[in-house]
Formats: sequence, structure tokens, C-alpha cells
Amino acid sequence: MKSKAIIPESVSRVMELLLDPKVKAKYDEVYDKGEILLQFPLKTMVCHFKYKKINEVEPRDLISLVKIHEVRKSSASNDLTIVKR
Repeated sequence: MKSKAIIPESVSRVMELLLDPKVKAKYDEVYDKGEILLQFPLKTMVCHFKYKKINEVEPRDLISLVKIHEVRKSSASNDLTIVKR
């Protein structure tokens, strides 16, 4: 899924929102709960997510390798692209 947003928060706050499974439920309506199972260097982790039932689709469990990439257009730029895989 790809999305684009302008978030009036600091980069550290945005990263906190993306990385904290407890916060994810506040902005993802189909997310039930989750946890970080393993943490690696360079913003890489193995996570467990549970998603709610959506219409006829049963609830789902997902184990995912998550890697966060931060890409700046230039060192002087405030534009930041965050890619979560």
C-alpha cells in the first residue's frame, strides 16, 4: 500500500507513530493489536500484527519483517520520504 501525507509533526514523532504497535490502532481502523518480536539495527524488526474481521474476510495474523527507510531530497531539505516495508 502506498500513501502520501503531510504530517505536521517532527520526524521523530512520525517515526514513533510508525514503529509503535500500540499507536497503530489509533490510525489504522482494521488493526487489532501487535508487538515487536525482534529488533535489529538500522530500524529493522520482526513484528506480529493481528487484524480485525472485515466484512466476509476473517481476522488475520501476520508476521512481518519491517524495515524503515528515510530518504531526504537533500540535507538542507525539510522534505522527507519514509518507506515502511
